[in-house]
Amino acid sequence: RVAGAPTVCIDCEWESAMTRRQLVSMVRTLSRCYGSNKRAEKPVRLVFSGVRPGSPTSELLQNLTGFENWGSEVVRIEEEPYFRLFPQSQLVYISPDGADLADEFDGEDAVFIIGGIVDGNRLTGKSRLKADLQGIPSVRLPIQEQVELKGLSAILAANQVLDIVLARRQGQNWVEALRGQIPDRKQRRQL
Repeated sequence: RVAGAPTVCIDCEWESAMTRRQLVSMVRTLSRCYGSNKRAEKPVRLVFSGVRPGSPTSELLQNLTGFENWGSEVVRIEEEPYFRLFPQSQLVYISPDGADLADEFDGEDAVFIIGGIVDGNRLTGKSRLKADLQGIPSVRLPIQEQVELKGLSAILAANQVLDIVLARRQGQNWVEALRGQIPDRKQRRQL
């Protein structure tokens, strides 16, 4: 089912920047990512990178109900960071502060990275900074261009970003894909 699909990698190297409560929330987000990809009509190659054995993230994942049944055809969980798993030329970091606008999510050689962060907006700009420091291009979703927001916040959870990627791969336009994932409380609805 994933032949020709791009890779979406959730960067789980942010563990030290989160509180225990935020980490528990992040692992729930990873579980939602797994479920979304498993149910997707056009799934991606999903990877959770930087999950060290014995780490809090690893232990919380192993405590999830049904985790032992997660199949490697839906998700790969890797100890190594993404920049050791894939050639740098294939990497693109999806960040709310990305340098360019995202367009399509195709190409089996493409690796789209999503920050595995739950931070209460404390780390604004950090995923872009990480990409810049590693020499990796960054993109942002065209939220401001496609959806009218009530406020300035265009930061989404990793599972929401993955669901937008999956929706675009399944043929939805940007407005449909974004409106389906941006919480109503953040959207200014047109009458």
